[in-house]
Amino acid sequence: MSSLRRTLLPLALLATAACGGDPFAESQVYDELAAAYCDVLSSCAIDSIIPYRAMAEADPAGCRENVALVLRQRDPERNLEVAVRRGRVRLDPEALPACLAGIGERCTNRHDQVQACREAFVGTVALGGACTLSDECAGDAFCEGARADGCPGTCTPRQPRGAGCTYVDDECSAVEGPSLCRGGTCDEWPALGFGEGEYCGSPGFVGYSEWWSGASPCAAGLHCIDDHCRRGAALGEPCDAAPCDSGLVCVPTDDGPRCAREIIATAVGATCNPGDPALPPVTCDALAGLVCVEGRCAAAGDGREGNPCRRPVDVVDDLFGSGRRCEPGTICDATETCVAHIPGAVGAPCGSAEECISRQCDDGFCLPSVCPR
Repeated sequence: MSSLRRTLLPLALLATAACGGDPFAESQVYDELAAAYCDVLSSCAIDSIIPYRAMAEADPAGCRENVALVLRQRDPERNLEVAVRRGRVRLDPEALPACLAGIGERCTNRHDQVQACREAFVGTVALGGACTLSDECAGDAFCEGARADGCPGTCTPRQPRGAGCTYVDDECSAVEGPSLCRGGTCDEWPALGFGEGEYCGSPGFVGYSEWWSGASPCAAGLHCIDDHCRRGAALGEPCDAAPCDSGLVCVPTDDGPRCAREIIATAVGATCNPGDPALPPVTCDALAGLVCVEGRCAAAGDGREGNPCRRPVDVVDDLFGSGRRCEPGTICDATETCVAHIPGAVGAPCGSAEECISRQCDDGFCLPSVCPR
């Protein structure tokens, strides 16, 4: 998104409000965030997004459309637009320009790590109230304990720098600047990440890290390995003990797992192979809305019944659309097609949590959902 567009949009919203109209339609929330995220993809020097940069630069409009669609297909409990529509989050148009600019300055797709965004999306749920998103909480608070199966959490005060923390997502306050839980203490989160050899805390905590960096708060080119920022494995090097560098994927070989180049297929019908160790790793262009179906890239469509789909492997996969979801009332079945489905009751057979009313599937059967008291 250009700086001019970032300026004009909030002014247009304010003008609409002044005329007595709706100052912000909830359906615009993810459009604007997606535009800011795609700007980050095409402009920020972050190793882990390099494979996506060419896609974002080649088709900016397609990037915005597909990222917004994937965000919009989130479950209602995790959906910011739904929260705005329900009145649990109120948007402050005057704070929106700083929020969008902050996303670009921070090179992040975590709007909650930008203090200006916390001021743009204002929660209405008081401390101690039930929540499913941190955006819903009023003041400098986060939603502690919310679960993917719909069990709510509780709006809880964020901790200032220097206070103790437990690696819970959003737990540290951003009032003093972006912060994260490092070594059990809320600490400053440098804009460029922690340097080589610096302590980064236990690896793998997606909750405190930016999605761009693959669950690592380290600087570009570094990974959180054994609690310290270290360089990843290069092309052809073993990757059983360290992640591969940007643009590389870890594949099985006769000599053990090794780093290989990932190829991005950009056309419908192109050969793809996201997981067969006997073939080169080829991924379909996620930002163009393509998914790999039976070895060929296919258009994922909009998530309606009959469209191709694929379950997200992780949060990065989820964001960029290669984990394209199906719309409510349908699920992504074993043939990677959106099919109509009525969630099963306790005891019904299931292959994934989304097939159960309780959102709990274990050993092939739906389990009861027991929310903590």
